[in-house]
Amino acid sequence: MKIKMQAALFFALVTIIAGCTSARIEGTGIPSEKSQNKVIHGSFYGYQWCGPRTITQNADLHRVITHTNMLYSLAAVGTLGIYVPQEIEWWTVAPIPQNYRGEVMKPKTKDNLTILEK
Repeated sequence: MKIKMQAALFFALVTIIAGCTSARIEGTGIPSEKSQNKVIHGSFYGYQWCGPRTITQNADLHRVITHTNMLYSLAAVGTLGIYVPQEIEWWTVAPIPQNYRGEVMKPKTKDNLTILEK
């Protein structure tokens, strides 16, 4: 009985840990000090519960990280993929100070690839 309880506890722990994931996308520039986050609601079938929203206006994104956890995964499985919540965290590019005299790398595109040049 004790071994079955330990095995069930181990299985539950491994399942919960495996349910937490994140993906990170990075850009160029200096990130702002403060991040912003928002939970978006979507579907595995392409349906969006709320329309597309502008997360930043007139600002470049430096870094975007998407997070999901076990509760979000259970919501997706329990609704057969109709409701899939996901948290998005982002940083904007910090403005360059007026008196900055160092080098600034600017992105340049060539053949659909982004190349950084000084």
